[in-house]
Amino acid sequence: MEFADLNRELTRIVELRNELQSSNGADEDRKELEFLESGFVEKYGFFLEEALRDVHDEICPDDQVKPLTQYLADQYIDTGNKRGGMKVFEVENDQGVEVGVDDYPGLETKLVILPNPCRIMLIVGEGEREELWRLQGN
Repeated sequence: MEFADLNRELTRIVELRNELQSSNGADEDRKELEFLESGFVEKYGFFLEEALRDVHDEICPDDQVKPLTQYLADQYIDTGNKRGGMKVFEVENDQGVEVGVDDYPGLETKLVILPNPCRIMLIVGEGEREELWRLQGN
C-alpha cells in the first residue's frame, strides 16, 4: 500500500468536504465527493476499518465500529502548517463519532480520522485530544 496515496486521497476528500461546507456546493461537487469517498473506501477501507476495530477494542469495546466515512469530519481546519508538502488539518471538538470510553466517565468522547499524517484521534470533552493510531511510515 502506498501511504502517500492514501494521504493524498484523504486530503482531497477533506478539501472537498470543506468546500461543500463553505459554499453549499453544487450537485456535481457532491457527486464528486461521493465518488471519491466510494473509491477511498474500496481501496483503503479494509485497512482503516481494521485500525478502527483495534482502537474500538482498546478504548470502547462496547461500541460497534461504524462505516469508515462516518469517522470523517464534516469540516476540517487548515492549520496553516505543512507536512511532506501537504496541508495539516485539525477539527472542532464537535466532530467525529461519539463513543463511550470508560476512562472518561461523564465526558463526551469522539473518534475522528485526520489526514497528514493519517491518524485516528480521540477528542475528549472540550478539547483534550489523544492520538490513538497513526499510519506507519508517516
